[in-house]
Amino acid sequence: MRKFFHTKSFRVLIGVVVVLLGVLIYTQSVDNSLTANIISFFSSPIQKASTSATNSVREKLFPPDEKTLAEQVAELEEENREYRRQLIEFEETKKLVEQYRQMLGIKEENEDFEMVPASIISTDSMSPFFIFTIDQGDRDGVSEGDPVVSKDGLVGWISNVYKTTSVVTTIFSEDAHIGATVKTKRETGVIESNVRLSDQGLVRLSFLDTNTEITANDLVTTTGLSGNFPKDVVVGRVLSVELSENGISKHALVKPYARIRDLTDVFVVTDFEGKGEVDADELYPPESSSEPESTASSSASSGAESSAAEDSSPQEPSSDSENGEASPEE
Repeated sequence: MRKFFHTKSFRVLIGVVVVLLGVLIYTQSVDNSLTANIISFFSSPIQKASTSATNSVREKLFPPDEKTLAEQVAELEEENREYRRQLIEFEETKKLVEQYRQMLGIKEENEDFEMVPASIISTDSMSPFFIFTIDQGDRDGVSEGDPVVSKDGLVGWISNVYKTTSVVTTIFSEDAHIGATVKTKRETGVIESNVRLSDQGLVRLSFLDTNTEITANDLVTTTGLSGNFPKDVVVGRVLSVELSENGISKHALVKPYARIRDLTDVFVVTDFEGKGEVDADELYPPESSSEPESTASSSASSGAESSAAEDSSPQEPSSDSENGEASPEE
């Protein structure tokens, strides 16, 4: 035992004790809070473990009754319902914010547009043209024939309207006949489609001249001449130009910019500049609407001959004319 007091370990132990005593004396004279913090640092884990053990023993020795357990379960279920409700509200709010963000982007490029945001609630699985139904209808200001767009471009139009829902026919439909143009080439045509093209996710710009200058990657937009669709709405880009089946014109295969198959939200354009106004001068130029003089003169002469023949043919007076009453022909 005496040897231990002369060992190096004993000297180190004495040194540590002296240092600790010095620290304690110093902290007592300067700030008692430091000492408390040091003691708390070492004692807190022990207190936590002791409390946890005490609670565990109490629950085992004195378990809660069924009524208390039922109340606790009911409280937890109510909390879960509240969390789910808040989550649903959060998702709806996030979706609405995204819709308005997209609508704002469209509005910035088309200040004349009046739009109604809508969500797709169902699709027609039997239709090869991706016809779908939206959650906006007559009570929301939607009308039959209203154009439907997405943030990327033209989608289709409203084909049926109900009180709270509407059916959208897409530009993939065989019923699509939409005036379109490639402005850089100053050429116009008609957007059409069919089952084969719809399956490929394509439309075509028909009735192009055989000498067309349209080439791949040209941008196709609406003309707005018929008054059914706004002017300058993006349709898509040209993939290729081919000779049409009739052999006297060409058509361009067009890839729509709107990803119609993947859409979840769209915008119904309820009003726009030029809606319902037909630009007759563009659709029917004066020189194309007038008949050649030879045709007009021959029609006039034949009409005169026909009138003369009718005048020369004997007519039997009707009973109405004999009574002084006008006949339906008059």
